[in-house]
Amino acid sequence: MKPLYLFLASLAPLYYPNLLSQNITPSVIALAGDHQRLPGGSQITWTIGEPVIDPVRSESLLLTQGFHQPELRIITGFIDPDFAFPISIFPSPTNGLLMLKTTYPDKLKYYLSDIFGRTFSQGTLVGEQILEVGELNAGTYCIYFSTDGRLVRSELIVKK
Repeated sequence: MKPLYLFLASLAPLYYPNLLSQNITPSVIALAGDHQRLPGGSQITWTIGEPVIDPVRSESLLLTQGFHQPELRIITGFIDPDFAFPISIFPSPTNGLLMLKTTYPDKLKYYLSDIFGRTFSQGTLVGEQILEVGELNAGTYCIYFSTDGRLVRSELIVKK
């Protein structure tokens, strides 16, 4: 009798495909909006009435808001135009050692995190320093530099 129950239970998903799953559709309440698929596969979505904010970042927190952010992706680095001191980060891609250099006369705090915001390394940079990243898995990471609580630079790092 037990094999018959197992057989019937294995057929249930074929007749009731939503039996063991759920379907979540993102929605937004806005004054107006639209979604268009463009030739070539590109898509554009817009709304009016949704707040537009910059992400809030600190050394241990990343806070975003908005319907159009189903997941956070860091696309490029950030350079504060009011920060006049160069910061060099090389080589990228790297296999294990990362050189950090700056001419900033004071201390810069740095932290290295993955695209999900998990911090793997943090410290203080004065002049130049070698950062060991050999223990990290292959992937894309972001290094952030701040001074006096202000983000002054971020850069993507590729670990082979």
